[in-house]
Amino acid sequence: MPAPTFVDHQESVWNTTGASKTVTITVQAGDILVVGCINEDSDETFTVPTNDGTALTWTQRHLLTTASNCEVGIWTAVADSNRTIVITGHVTGSIDNDWGMYARAWRASDGVGAVGSVEGDTTANFSANITTTQANSAIEAAQGDWSAVTGARTALTGAGAWTQKSSYNNPAKYNAITGYHADAGAIGTYAVGSSAPTGQDLSIGLVEIKGTAAAGSLPRSSLIISQAVNRASTY
Repeated sequence: MPAPTFVDHQESVWNTTGASKTVTITVQAGDILVVGCINEDSDETFTVPTNDGTALTWTQRHLLTTASNCEVGIWTAVADSNRTIVITGHVTGSIDNDWGMYARAWRASDGVGAVGSVEGDTTANFSANITTTQANSAIEAAQGDWSAVTGARTALTGAGAWTQKSSYNNPAKYNAITGYHADAGAIGTYAVGSSAPTGQDLSIGLVEIKGTAAAGSLPRSSLIISQAVNRASTY
């Protein structure tokens, strides 16, 4: 079945503090919006995003808050109309950590499927697992490296090619990495993350964005009617 279509990515800066940040993205009715926030530490707490115009219904998919790790929050919503939306991310607490946010839009999608996460992963493959619910889904990912390790990252590709959209590194604070696998292929369990560099301390949030049902398929009711017509035409 067809994979969803990536539409756009927009992000804020990642190297400033503050109680809120905004991104602006243009969507069509029915697009799936994914908003992710990554904080250098977990002593602040992300809250539900808001948007201008008619308020969308934001569903929390992840809020990873393990102590001495980056905080990662991910929310999704369905666009209600064709419009340009200003989305605001919010954080409460000490308001002294660097953080940032992004928004991405997907089209031709049946909606959100599975989620997967890990907090503070320091293993050889710095990754989280997700078990998809539909073939040819995209997998959204947001990763925060509390250890802020420098060096080239080697993405795992079991879920297909990795497209990186955000890459921020401050060795004194944190790393923020976001991106997606556009088509994971068959239904299955996939590890998403990287095998290098060593020494990472990753918190990872994953979200499945489903594609659409097979083109040309008919609902059962339509098939029954079609079969009845075909039988009648033989008499």
